Amino acid sequence: MNRIDRLTALMIFLQGRKYTDIEDISERFEVSARTVYRDLKALQEGGLPLGFEKGRGYFLVDGYHLPPLLLQRDEAASLLMAEKLIGTMQDPGLTEAFRAAVEKVRSVLKRSEKDYLQKLDDRIKSASWTGSANGVRTQKPSDIFHFLQNAIAEEECISISYRSAKSEHTDREIEPVGILFIENRWYLAAWCRMRKAWRTFRITRIEDYRQTGQKAEKQFDRPLSEFLSSFSGDEVNHFKAVVCFDRSVLEYTADSKHHYGWISEQKLPEKVEMTFETVCIESMARWLLSFGNKASVQTPASLRERIFELSEELYRHHTGSPS
Repeated sequence: MNRIDRLTALMIFLQGRKYTDIEDISERFEVSARTVYRDLKALQEGGLPLGFEKGRGYFLVDGYHLPPLLLQRDEAASLLMAEKLIGTMQDPGLTEAFRAAVEKVRSVLKRSEKDYLQKLDDRIKSASWTGSANGVRTQKPSDIFHFLQNAIAEEECISISYRSAKSEHTDREIEPVGILFIENRWYLAAWCRMRKAWRTFRITRIEDYRQTGQKAEKQFDRPLSEFLSSFSGDEVNHFKAVVCFDRSVLEYTADSKHHYGWISEQKLPEKVEMTFETVCIESMARWLLSFGNKASVQTPASLRERIFELSEELYRHHTGSPS
């Protein structure tokens, strides 16, 4: 991105936020803090009414607005792709809100861009099935993402019914501070009043949710990216695993390995050694069990032991042996 484009993008970036600091701008445009200061100075010299408040950052003076800007073709197309992906999340509220936003964008596009987007729209379809192979949807659509967004923005305490990885059910009051996407799974970061600690909750395991009418009392005053490194959660606890796969089953790992935190792989004479960083031993053990004797866990021992336990359970189930 050249400097003129970056300055224009920076003005749009500033207008879209109440406050923003140097670190945020530096990360967004992938430039040094020194370059950010130069760019801000250039905008001020060009007449942009830019203010600064200690502890919060830079802001545009109230009442100043940039004229509407038309999207480029690839920008509009990226919004269309995002609409299709959001449609797979089975959240009617979120899906409808985003669809309405995209329609507003489409309404101001040039005719040629509208035609381009319409052709793409007709040729890009998405679906989300969580049930049988015939495509029948068995998971009830939920507005949970829309609900959680509001709770986070309004700083509310909510009540949830939660099922842990061990199928233990609890009712909790929590104070949400953010939503995380880790290894193709959505998690909610929140203060748990029951545990009196910061926790992460797998969103698909939240079975019921409702408002409490109470305001949140705890504040997480650091970037959300620090959440995982600062606090241990009910769900998120990363561990590294090394697994050797027979070459005969590699085609079956091609897509699924990414769901379990695949990092790298090394070719050996007759096998391929893969390294994973994942968050759930239970789900990974069940996945590896499907490969039978074609997958061997090198580390950690806890993953090996869990596969052994599952194998014994499977044997007893199919032979009718007593537990």
